[in-house]
Amino acid sequence: MFYDSFTRQHRATGKAAAWGVCNIGILGYCGVASIAFLLLGIVFDRHQSASGD
Repeated sequence: MFYDSFTRQHRATGKAAAWGVCNIGILGYCGVASIAFLLLGIVFDRHQSASGD
């Protein structure tokens, strides 16, 4: 929802801003994905070590 309003707000400023938003979207997606994988790894690692004992 935040992303939609963000792109709508910046579309009016032109192609350069749209390209910036596109780059932010790609980088943001990669960042969120990597953080999610890190958190999942930590959670599963703790769960396995806890059940292993």
